[in-house]
Formats: sequence, structure tokens, C-alpha cells
Amino acid sequence: MRGGNSMAPRRIEKANFPGMKGYDKKRLNKLLMYLNANNLYGWAMIQHLPTGGFRWLDLKDLPNFRTISPTAKRGSVWEVKLKYPKKLHPSHSDFPLCPERRIVTREELSLEQDNMIEKLSNGKFAETEKLVATLETKDRYILHYTNLQQCLNLGMELEHVYRVLEFDQLPWLEPYIMGNTQRRRNAKNDFERDLWKLMNNAVFGKTMEDVRRRKRIDLVRPIGEENCLRKMLADPALVGQKIFYALN
Repeated sequence: MRGGNSMAPRRIEKANFPGMKGYDKKRLNKLLMYLNANNLYGWAMIQHLPTGGFRWLDLKDLPNFRTISPTAKRGSVWEVKLKYPKKLHPSHSDFPLCPERRIVTREELSLEQDNMIEKLSNGKFAETEKLVATLETKDRYILHYTNLQQCLNLGMELEHVYRVLEFDQLPWLEPYIMGNTQRRRNAKNDFERDLWKLMNNAVFGKTMEDVRRRKRIDLVRPIGEENCLRKMLADPALVGQKIFYALN
């Protein structure tokens, strides 16, 4: 999971339609539309999700992923190199596909951004890792096969496949998610609505966790830290322990 998208899309747009103040009939008619999608976490969790049967595929015998249905019995995750053709840049510049986590250098900033750094932080710029959407080539990019289908349908070009992980998939969370969604619709007060929303969103958060980052290792001396040692040994979350001997 890469996190939330960080980008600077176009913020200003002007409508032009008959009946509006300042309407210019010489200009193209244009309406502004604001869309707000609800229950996106719930939608994601009712899709076909991995259940097991993981295996690496032979690159010499890859399936035609373009024809694989989102509801197929077997799904896959691909590590690929994707090219962003220049002909797509004008239409994709506001919201590029395939965001990636990387460090943005000052040399990559626009002149306006560079001027803002000079004015607001006296020229100090910290190069930190961010999730950014760019029009650059995506090398060793990992994505679900349905996302890969979308990227190619929108004009990106597949240059190389590094590896493919295939798995069994089923919509195993759908009954739980849809049950909570229906209860939220039937809720009679804010508390109930928030409760059933949380029952879905909390599950989504757990599916995004990297369990490898939850590991904690403590070094405890048996003499002088007896109480701490007993407390840790009694912890039901303890996975294991190892005794280190100091040799004189």
C-alpha cells in the first residue's frame, strides 16, 4: 500500500453556460461538476480478494491478462515497466496514473515552487519521500492485474514484465461488508451510522497493515531488570525469546 496521493492538480476552472452570469456565447459551453463517492473502502473490500494458492508464474508462459475477468477464480499481481507516451501527457497531466513513492529533489520543482521555498523557508528544502503522480516511465512498478488492464486501456505501454504472482481469489468479505452497509442505511441516529461505518473502515485499515513492521525486539538483562523480564515473558503477544551469553 503506497499511501495517499500527493500532487498539485489544476485548482481553478470557470463555467460557461446559458443563463449564467457573464455567459459568453463565443466560448465553448462548460459545466462544472462536483462528485462525492461514498463507501469507497466498502467497495474495495467486496471485490475478489486473495485467499491462497500463491505461486510465481513462468515468464515464458504468462496468461493473457487483458482478457482475465475481475471475478476470475485466479488473480495476479504484476511487477512491470510501463511507458508513459508523450501523446498522453496533455490529457493526463492533472491526474497521472500509477503514483509512486520516491524522493522529490529540488531540481524537479517548478519555478513557482522554488520561489515559494525561497520566500517561506529561506531556501531550506528537505528531500523527503512522498507519494507522487508523474508522467515518467514506471520501472519495477507493482500493481494488480485489473489496474494494469486500466493503465493499458488508457494508453500506457507495457515494456517489460519482471515477475507475476498468481493466487486464488473470492469475494469473501462481501457478506460482512454489505451487511454493515445495509445496517448503516437503516440507522436511525448518528451513533449507529458512525458505528456501522467504523465496522467496515476498521477492517480496511487492518488489511493495509504491514505485519512485518509490527515486530518489536527488546534486549533485557536478567539481573537488574527482573520485573521487566517477567512482564515481557507473560505477554500473550510474545512470539519467542533468545538468551545471549556474555563470555569473559
